[in-house]
Amino acid sequence: MPIDLHDLDASGVYLLTDADVRALAEQGADGMHQACVDLSHCGSLAATVSTLIAAGLLPAHTAPEHDALAAAWCDLAWLPAQAYAWCFPGAAALQANDPGGFDALLDALDQAAAAWAQAHIGLFAAFGLPAETFEHTDAATIAETGEVAAEASEEVFPLRGEFIELNQLLKLVGLCESGAAGKALVAAGEVTVDGQVEHRKTAKIRDGQTVEARGVSIRVYTPS
Repeated sequence: MPIDLHDLDASGVYLLTDADVRALAEQGADGMHQACVDLSHCGSLAATVSTLIAAGLLPAHTAPEHDALAAAWCDLAWLPAQAYAWCFPGAAALQANDPGGFDALLDALDQAAAAWAQAHIGLFAAFGLPAETFEHTDAATIAETGEVAAEASEEVFPLRGEFIELNQLLKLVGLCESGAAGKALVAAGEVTVDGQVEHRKTAKIRDGQTVEARGVSIRVYTPS
């Protein structure tokens, strides 16, 4: 998915294929701090933080926990730039072996991106995952019949209020491990609402709307 590094509204955290993340790392913009750090050897948040410290993306002695990460990235006086674009291919190991740490990392970066956007400074963070993570095809169906499944699996979600934010819906139905991961999935263009790609990470989803992501169709309804 192309990301416009000049578009402040597009700043935030993304989950992309490893190939897309490496392609993004080749983009450039004047005055932007850019980095590409391979995380394929990082199976824990502690190992990831050590790697990011070595790469100069965190101050020395930063603790491997959410609040310390958010504090470091929300105050980048130690790494001044007009904007930031950080690419992290090979994030699958961290996601698989330390999902809580992966969520903490995404959430801290998402918090920092939102804070810097208020100051009109873009912070882009893209995490690379295997291409099959984003494939919507039912592999079992292809293996058995040689045909692609025509429809997504369906779920219903009972709404307990006027609306639910899109990223939270994705978390609650089990398509993402956290609200931050849900935001990243939306940012990657992997989510549709009523058949249209939705890029608003916290879009308000109301009774009667249908959300699709990762081969799952979610119909939202208000119980009578």
